[in-house]
This record gives sequence, C-alpha cells and structure tokens, in this order.
Amino acid sequence: MTATRILVVSVALGALACSGASSAEIADPVSTSTVSTDPTLPSGSATATAPAPSAEPEPEPPADPGAVPPDEEPGCIAEVESNDNPGRANALLTCVTGVLDGRDDVDYFRTVVPEGARRMRIDHVENGGRVQYRVTEENVFLGLDFAFTDENPEIRVRPGTTLLVRVSFPRNGKDAPRSYELSVAYE
Repeated sequence: MTATRILVVSVALGALACSGASSAEIADPVSTSTVSTDPTLPSGSATATAPAPSAEPEPEPPADPGAVPPDEEPGCIAEVESNDNPGRANALLTCVTGVLDGRDDVDYFRTVVPEGARRMRIDHVENGGRVQYRVTEENVFLGLDFAFTDENPEIRVRPGTTLLVRVSFPRNGKDAPRSYELSVAYE
C-alpha cells in the first residue's frame, strides 16, 4: 500500500508540474488524496477528498456597528459647532480637537466619569496661543470647579458624575485664532 501511495503522489506531482500551475496553486497531494477502500473501484485507486474545514471560527461582527473594540482607542474627534454653551456641549470620550476663532468663542464638552474611576488626568496641547480650561460638575452649584491653562492636572472625581469642560481664551490673550487638542484618561 505504501508503494501505491508513493506512485499516486509521484503521478499527481508530475501531472501538476507539467500543468504550468504555480507552486501556490498546487495542492498538497498527500493531504488531498487517499487510497480508496471502495470495493467497486479497482484496487489501489486514488480518490480526491475535500480539505478539512478550518478549525478557527470566523470572528463575529460587533453588536453595534459603531462600537470600538476594547483594544483600540478612537482617535481625536473634531469639535462640532455650535458648542458654545453647556446645552450644546459635544461628547468628550477620550480626545477632541477644536479651534477658538476669537475672544468671544467658547467651546463646551461633556464627559461622564466611568465606574471605578477616582481620578481624571487631562492632557492638552495648543497652537497659536494659550487656552483656558475649566472643569465643573454639570448642574451642581458648589461641586467640582477646576480651572487651568498650563499644567496637565489630575483631578479627583466620583464615578457616574457628569462633567463639563469649558475651553476659552484666557483673560489676557490676544484676539487671534488658536487650536487645541484635549485628552482625558480615567484611573
């Protein structure tokens, strides 16, 4: 039986080699050919068998088409005008970019502190001049109220709290457009 298998493999390889097929197109004859044990076929006849199905299942699509896989963070999202008051605040998930067009332009963003978080770290970069940031609790009179321009603060927060981030010109800034990138991370 071993001699028959070697003969079948040799004949199959010879036929494929003469066919002009590339090596990528030539199937492995040992894994796709077997010696038949069907009594109706002549002894030692070779028959082709289908390749075994893949053991790896195909990945399932996410339930929400807009969902981001947990190991991938979304990039910075550009602000959407008009976000010039708390009622029109843009969502702040991890990172936003924006432009202050003049002294009267103010941008608002809203974020919710996730469960288990106790600190929020804010990183920011500006182009064209300094920018004033102010973080407050939404709809809370004497709650969190933290303002900064230059430092990257780490603020103590409570899970489930809705925060507003106000971005504006500092009091002594020149009236020239300036852009910013604002990132938040929770610990």
